[in-house]
Amino acid sequence: MWAPKIAPTEHQGSLIRIHGSSGTLFDPTFMRYQVSEQTRLRQISCEVFVTAGLEAALNIDRESFNYAHPHVVYITKWLHAALRRVATVQKRIAAEIRADARDAAAEQAEQALADVAADAWKEESDDPGAEPPPVEFEGDDDTPTPDGAAAPYRYSREKVFGASKRPKQPSPAERKLKAVVQLLAAFDVLDDLTVDQQERLLQGLRKIIEAPDR
Repeated sequence: MWAPKIAPTEHQGSLIRIHGSSGTLFDPTFMRYQVSEQTRLRQISCEVFVTAGLEAALNIDRESFNYAHPHVVYITKWLHAALRRVATVQKRIAAEIRADARDAAAEQAEQALADVAADAWKEESDDPGAEPPPVEFEGDDDTPTPDGAAAPYRYSREKVFGASKRPKQPSPAERKLKAVVQLLAAFDVLDDLTVDQQERLLQGLRKIIEAPDR
């Protein structure tokens, strides 16, 4: 059993029951598990029920085991393999949860930026139904927008972000720059600038956005 916190703490570890009873306490080392999983092991309580064998592996005090006995060696290997499976599955699930949380946070941040640009565009255009124009950063290998489609603001990714591969997902700086372009377009700041001037302006804004706080 895994739980964020095992209480009482004396139940952290593994307990071997032979024919339903045990003279030993919970073993927090999980039968000398050597992998460094200190936090995760403190969150696991395990009971192993043995119905045949292992009696001869009990020491004379009947409170500990002879770890050289074949039965103890066998059950130790099984327990450690089970712990590895538990850790692998839990790490995978935790990674998926973190990825989902990052995606949700990115979606919320992108929506907040879109709302700022949309509100400014509607206010300046005096049209409640107006939407800000789309903005694209394109590479040399990107497929151009077909003729007749809405003409967004298009800029060279290399000139604005430098020479780099096209990311699978827009970076935070790219999402912010798109909102900045829409905001500037709402106030007609870009119309008197050439595309080259706009790209140099966005390059400077990108450097400001990415500059570390000191």
